[in-house]
Amino acid sequence: MLPIMRARGGLTGAVVALCLLVGSAAQAQVCGNSVVEAGEACDPGPAACTYRPEVTPALVIDCTNVRCTEKAAGTDYVCTEQCVRTPSCQPLLDDPARIVFRARPKLDTFSLTGRTVPLTTMDPAAENVSFLLTNMNGVVYAETVLAGKFIPNTKLDKWKYVLKRNGLPQIYNFQINKKVNRTTGETEFIFKAKSESGLDMTNPAATGQSVDLLKTMTIQINVGDDVFYNTAAWELKSNGWHLADKFMFL
Repeated sequence: MLPIMRARGGLTGAVVALCLLVGSAAQAQVCGNSVVEAGEACDPGPAACTYRPEVTPALVIDCTNVRCTEKAAGTDYVCTEQCVRTPSCQPLLDDPARIVFRARPKLDTFSLTGRTVPLTTMDPAAENVSFLLTNMNGVVYAETVLAGKFIPNTKLDKWKYVLKRNGLPQIYNFQINKKVNRTTGETEFIFKAKSESGLDMTNPAATGQSVDLLKTMTIQINVGDDVFYNTAAWELKSNGWHLADKFMFL
């Protein structure tokens, strides 16, 4: 009996030792300690590029956080709070956009056209596409088109997502076109989106806030891990907001 007991004791001791070893290895990976450890693509330390937790899906980079736009020297990536490398926020240019306020029960409308150059290979038909509009009050409008919902036209390098307008908050027309800039030789993507929603958080008449407080808004579009944005001061006209800036302002 004694040899058997010793064998069991030895086995138990080995298992305990193994568990301690595994436990210490698991504890060794600490995201946020400025050390790139096993399982981490990067480690930003106590400050990091962040996600917007109130947006679904949750992994939508927060371009209003300057760390998400400041890529590390010599790279095209930033490090997130989950110790993952992701492309930094890129400017959304040539961005005529418009918000039109409408009397209820009709919904307000939003439309935009923007141009950008992605940092990675982008396939709108195979990746989630998220659209986000924010101001000082937080998220004004958010929509995600799941992978597979865009209809591709590979001959023309165009992707379309079209729904019937049905009085619900939604993007009802979203198009993405790919082309080569003849001047720069870069591959560009053109976004055209139209949506309907209650946009009271942008309306001074509804919030009681001043035009100066509400005029700065951020448009953000995510395609997979690529993210594009424009933060600018809009102009309030008789029926809503207008944006005709060709360049991003911070």
